[in-house]
Amino acid sequence: MNVKKIMMCAASLAAGLALLSACGGDEPVITPKLDVTPATVNATSAGGASTVTVTANVAWTAVSDSSWATVSDKTDIGFMINVAANRTAEARTATVTVSGDGVSKTVTVAQADIKLSLTPTVVNVAAGGGTKIIAVTPDVDWTVESNQPWANVASNSSNDTVIVTVDANDAAERSATITVSAGGKTATATVVQAGKAVKPELWQPLIIPPTYSKTGMFLDISADATGESWAGGWYLHDYITYDLTVAEAGTVVVTSTEGDLLFRAFTDKEAATPAPDKTGGQQGDPNMTFTAVPDTHYYVIIISYKYWESGQKEEGYLAEDIEVGFEISLTTLSD
Repeated sequence: MNVKKIMMCAASLAAGLALLSACGGDEPVITPKLDVTPATVNATSAGGASTVTVTANVAWTAVSDSSWATVSDKTDIGFMINVAANRTAEARTATVTVSGDGVSKTVTVAQADIKLSLTPTVVNVAAGGGTKIIAVTPDVDWTVESNQPWANVASNSSNDTVIVTVDANDAAERSATITVSAGGKTATATVVQAGKAVKPELWQPLIIPPTYSKTGMFLDISADATGESWAGGWYLHDYITYDLTVAEAGTVVVTSTEGDLLFRAFTDKEAATPAPDKTGGQQGDPNMTFTAVPDTHYYVIIISYKYWESGQKEEGYLAEDIEVGFEISLTTLSD
């Protein structure tokens, strides 16, 4: 083949390539894009699942660097992060990396530490003792202890409560500390138990001015229940007595604010004096009223009581402490 023919063939080939280029054009260049929302997942100490949305034009994968924050299978919009409960006293973080075709984004998982609390933080108990309930938050493994043998504690993990059983108190007011521990943290509640009340002197003076109200509370000192069976009736426990006068004529009312009580007013002190073992004929309406005349002494008895069935005999039956609240009020006739 001569040189002229070779040059003609080369020119024809170049023209063909130019024509193909003009018809097909250059292939577009694709820029990888990948975004995640949200960039931070905040989890409580209880844990839970959160959705992360992924917007991408490339294939991608998601990987966590912590075993407590795991990545679930992909969804149509992204993926799930499953956070286990944090049962420690320290907050913690994990990083989930989403990557594809050389592009990557991260999601930070921030989980709070446990917040341990007790409700209530102060528990008031009568001198006679009893059982109280303290709620524990949150729902994590916990232990409980008391610093006093008379305030016994037990845990109820099924509903996260502490059961406090308090013995009777025959001395002065006392307190105990209940400590709940979980995940390196502690929370405390204070048990305050009233002391045994001292029986008041008979006939405390009480002068009631116009439009007056007096409240009080006392604990019974029981009658002897170790003797022979008694006939049925109301039997005396503790009592408070007042040598009462009023500044103006009016209606006196004694009402029970807590517990069972009897009330009676006399103008004769001897008739009003409580019997040693039972109230006898002195029981009255617990919400009884009477009209008082100025400068007249009224002997008012407020009594805590129990009912003793006929023929009943039980050692210590009347030895229970009864918490009794009362209110004495006067409304003058001129009001």
